[in-house]
Amino acid sequence: MYCGGCFRDNALVAALRKQGHDALMVPLYRPLTLDEPDQSEKIPIFYGGINVYLDQKSSLFRRAPRWLHQLLSARPLLHWASGRAAKTQAAEVGELLLSMLRGEEGQQARELTDLITWLKTQRPPDAICISNALLAGMARRLKAELHAPVVCLLAGEDAFLDSLPEAVRQMAWQTLAERCVDVDLFLPPSRYFGDLMGRRLQLRPNQLALLPNGISLAGYPTPAGAGSATAARAEPGPAPVLGYFARMCREKGLDRLVDAYLLLKKRNELANLRLHIGGGCGPSDEPLVEEQKRKLAAAGVKISNERTQGQKEFVAMFPDGVKVEFYQDKTLTTPIAHHHLHFRTTDPDGLRAWWVKAFGAEVKQEGNRTTTSIPGAMLSFTRVDAAAPPTRGHSLDHTGVNVKNVAEYCDKLAGLGIQCERTGNIAMVTDPAGTRIEINQGLESR
Repeated sequence: MYCGGCFRDNALVAALRKQGHDALMVPLYRPLTLDEPDQSEKIPIFYGGINVYLDQKSSLFRRAPRWLHQLLSARPLLHWASGRAAKTQAAEVGELLLSMLRGEEGQQARELTDLITWLKTQRPPDAICISNALLAGMARRLKAELHAPVVCLLAGEDAFLDSLPEAVRQMAWQTLAERCVDVDLFLPPSRYFGDLMGRRLQLRPNQLALLPNGISLAGYPTPAGAGSATAARAEPGPAPVLGYFARMCREKGLDRLVDAYLLLKKRNELANLRLHIGGGCGPSDEPLVEEQKRKLAAAGVKISNERTQGQKEFVAMFPDGVKVEFYQDKTLTTPIAHHHLHFRTTDPDGLRAWWVKAFGAEVKQEGNRTTTSIPGAMLSFTRVDAAAPPTRGHSLDHTGVNVKNVAEYCDKLAGLGIQCERTGNIAMVTDPAGTRIEINQGLESR
């Protein structure tokens, strides 16, 4: 996952569905990498990255049988291929981008035909939304064959286009401007970017409408008076945090954010404001990052790569979107120790109560924070809008607990109305959110 576009689009579709709209999300190029339920699950992937590349390189492949195209768009294969791909560099894909912008006249015309053929098997759309202007080459045929207006989100296309080799840069801007005539409405996230792209693409005034980006607040507590600088100063609790999570580059505004942060720090109302920065940092971004560190240090801001209580952390992404957090603890007496589990659920209070009933989880209130634990693990419950699929059959199939006697414990659970699946001295139980839990005995002696 190399940008936030998939996260934004996935959250947008989830919000539309929550409001009762019938929204269909079609993935392009590769499967989405997310830390929340995938709104495009079970939808075929079109414009598969391998096919798009081979379409560009080989006229023979463009005439290849359909079964081969379908095989090369299989999710496992695209997962494998994308895990071995480098970050997209504009300088390396100029001719491919030009071909994509030409839509039905480009080398990937077959991919567009396949997409439209499949869309015609679905409910007729009231509107079609494409996630960025670099897909505008699709708009002409989508409108003509599906008889629906085309809306396009705008998000940073200028930086990508300006980094193209000079030989194709002007042609790419010109081709995009020609194709943007086919788009009914563009939705920039800010007036500045709308004005900028409007000028560069020669858009009509009625083709632009402001649509600021937003986030889901599910899982985030909202204290009384939130949004007030005075409240941030007067209310007890953690210091307010200004967050940045994107590629650490000038194009994304990292330097401007640091300048804004330093200005806010000078105001008495936000003197305790903290700045958290995360995201990708490639070799070409390192000089800018070092410049910002020097700027912060000169202003007397303490810079740390550590989180609270001296804990250093990194997060690893495993198959099926499983995230594993690693923390440094120099007091450990073993090479590795389990620490906590995150549960994302539509009913955090109900799921917490189930763990209290089934496994005697202990709940404590520490200020504004509720902590839940069982021996050997902290449990974190976060509210989400859409339930995650059950864990069975996924790369993280189940978690486990160790008890003194499995048979006796299953009898206890049965008395609570919780059924176990027993196989000898091992039992399985499933919580209300679909997480499978193995109940074992005697592990302490192994």
